[in-house]
Amino acid sequence: MKYLLAILLLLNSTLPCLAQVVFQADMLQAQGVDMSDEDVRFRMWRQKMEPFVQVEFSFANRICRLDADQQKKMAAALGKVLDKSAEEAAQFIPPNNANRAGAWMAQPQQANMKREALVEQIEQAIEPLLNDEQQAIYRTELQARTEFRRETIVDNVLSMLDKRLAFTNDQSSAIRRDLLADDWVDDSPPPLHAFLQNAQYIPQLPDNCITPHLNKAQSMIYKGLQKVNWGQNDWEDNFGFGNSIQPIDDVKLPPASKEESETSTTEDSVSPDASNQADEEKQ
Repeated sequence: MKYLLAILLLLNSTLPCLAQVVFQADMLQAQGVDMSDEDVRFRMWRQKMEPFVQVEFSFANRICRLDADQQKKMAAALGKVLDKSAEEAAQFIPPNNANRAGAWMAQPQQANMKREALVEQIEQAIEPLLNDEQQAIYRTELQARTEFRRETIVDNVLSMLDKRLAFTNDQSSAIRRDLLADDWVDDSPPPLHAFLQNAQYIPQLPDNCITPHLNKAQSMIYKGLQKVNWGQNDWEDNFGFGNSIQPIDDVKLPPASKEESETSTTEDSVSPDASNQADEEKQ
């Protein structure tokens, strides 16, 4: 189960896709697509969020062994969550900058539309569809995944520091213990992709977890290290993979309700005479 947690954690917390979506928006804008169109923004945000929701759906499916009826109901419920979240994200447009993709993509961050908010909505949609035994399993595994994520962040930070400060075993154990006990690891940790892309930068850490355990020479080195506050960049990996990668194949989400509505409207708008004529032409 730990390997499953590791895989699913990486799937929904890997390389940043914000730049990919902004690039896509810029490409569409260059092609004459009106980025001030709310429907365009909705579709882009839904496409950005869908892989993340799909990973959470797969997580529930694999650990709870959902039956076919549960999968169907959960897909519908999560599709509504996805539509609602994309609609909310699509509302934010900076004044006088409606066509600047990068500008409007930054607005949901300011509105606190982050991983935690979407995760909470997903969990609220999933839990009522589980039986008592499945709910217990789901909650246990969610907690285990949270702890795994926290430990992954702290262990990577320790590795980065150890390369520069050469910790003793006692120092490493003490710093690890204090970082795991501090709110920092929950409130403002670096996104996981930072450990792959920007390993040369040390994140801003609570001094009370580090400096009491350093000797004088280590303290001087630590003070001179370049440190980065990742708080403003956490948005980048909040919704997992970019649009070009679809890692989950055991569950599927429904299309956007707007797309279904448009398809239905188009079909309903075809007159019986036109439909009969089309059938005759096929024959």
